[in-house]
Formats: sequence, C-alpha cells, structure tokens
Amino acid sequence: MSLIGAFLNQTAVIRPYVRFGGGQMIYGEREERDCRLQLGFKTKVVYKNPAGSIVETVSNALMFVEGDRIPVNSEVTCEEQTMRVIQCEPMRGLGPSHMEVLLE
Repeated sequence: MSLIGAFLNQTAVIRPYVRFGGGQMIYGEREERDCRLQLGFKTKVVYKNPAGSIVETVSNALMFVEGDRIPVNSEVTCEEQTMRVIQCEPMRGLGPSHMEVLLE
C-alpha cells in the first residue's frame, strides 16, 4: 500500500463519463475506489465543457483517489452524495502518487 493509500478510508462509486448522446449523458461501467473526500472545499475552477464553451464554477468538494484519471463529467457517489467531476489532475510526490478530483 502506498503512503497516500493509508489515508483513503472512504469508498466512492464512480460512473465514468463516455459521451453525450440522445439528449443524455452516457456512462461506462461502475467502479469502486478507495478515496478521501473533503466536503465544503471551495475553489474556483475554469474549464472547457464538452460543447467547447469556457465555464467558470466553484467546486463543492475535493476527492483524492489512486488509479487512472477520472473523466470530466463522470458521476461520483460518496458519503450518500452524488457529485460531478469538473477536474481531475495527477498529483506527484516522489513519483506518480494519486489523483486530485474537484467535484460539484
């Protein structure tokens, strides 16, 4: 277990975003990952949405997970709350370590 893994004491159910089609979001197969969720974490985020428009918003939570990047617009359920991924970036310690995910 990695050092960051010792702090991941919650479980998130992730529905990875695939595409928008037929007027609705299409998600891939559900997966569970150990995570650490910090609710109430507010930070301003500027990103490009799937339509190509620049969007400015404020994240409501910060989540740490190990593994591959989680696609933007994926659905994450943790602590009985369902949120949407607005940004997911790899964080590095002495090497690839974990993902930092901003949620709204």
